[in-house]
Amino acid sequence: MSTEPSDKHIWAASYERDTRGVFGLERELPQEIVRQVQMRLTRPNQAQVTQPRPINRNALEAYLQGNYHLQKTYMAAPDRELRAAGECFQQAIDGAPEFALAYVGLAEAHHIPFWPSSEAPMRRAAEKAVALDPLLRKLW
Repeated sequence: MSTEPSDKHIWAASYERDTRGVFGLERELPQEIVRQVQMRLTRPNQAQVTQPRPINRNALEAYLQGNYHLQKTYMAAPDRELRAAGECFQQAIDGAPEFALAYVGLAEAHHIPFWPSSEAPMRRAAEKAVALDPLLRKLW
């Protein structure tokens, strides 16, 4: 176990103001701290977190139904549930072609060994998911 302190000096600056400007400093200082800390935390090669995109409600419902069927494959009738999951994920993709997680679900449906599927559909869906959202690369 390390005995070194875990706190690090991130940023320091000095401010000289006339005492009449103390209220201005009170407004500026928190903003400057946030700006400086954000600059330190965001590295040039670091993946940027993207803002969530709005998703078509029907596509989201189909995606959730696909996840439901995917989870049921471990309980009973795996072939039927995988086919239902695949159909739901495809409906989600048809409704929102930019919905990366629907492609992830489709890839997972093709990846589960109960469904007699070649690797090609799984690979296509996984590649499309990563193309839409590079942060998903960590899943594979």
